[in-house]
Amino acid sequence: MKISLNILPPQEKERLRHRLRAMSIVRYGLYGVVACGAMIVVVTAFYIAGRIEQAAQQAADPLLASQRETVKQHSDIVRANNAYASRIAAIRKESWSVARRLAHLASITPPTVSYTRVTVTASTISLKGIAQRRDDVLTLRDALYSSPCLHDIVLPLQSTAQRELAHFTITATWRECKETDI
Repeated sequence: MKISLNILPPQEKERLRHRLRAMSIVRYGLYGVVACGAMIVVVTAFYIAGRIEQAAQQAADPLLASQRETVKQHSDIVRANNAYASRIAAIRKESWSVARRLAHLASITPPTVSYTRVTVTASTISLKGIAQRRDDVLTLRDALYSSPCLHDIVLPLQSTAQRELAHFTITATWRECKETDI
């Protein structure tokens, strides 16, 4: 027979649940941003294709001076839209990169660990949080060590000093990895 005691006060339990909900909202928000970016790229591509087709049809007919000016204006619009689509594609690519990294982090985080702050840059990640027990922090550290996408993991000793409700700060460096590694 297994007996477990929950020594967390109800307020702390609710606070931890709130943090987990907040992390989920942030994660789904990032997914939404990525989806919107993808839709913008697709709509822009269809718009550009329509403009090119329209310009090609006008070029096939004998052009009057006013039609030539219209074709020139449309060509300028197509060039501007192509540049805009390239910028959106770059933003989308970076958004996917951050979303994949955060999803990877969420997949290796033990359920008894909550983050109070996650800072992601192009090359590093900093995690501040609280775990129910010191062993949970060590489990997280081991999961980060075994990740093919992270290296140079730093967990200060004072982060593992508390046995219960362990507050921690972990920093790590992102490593290039394939989508199949995540």
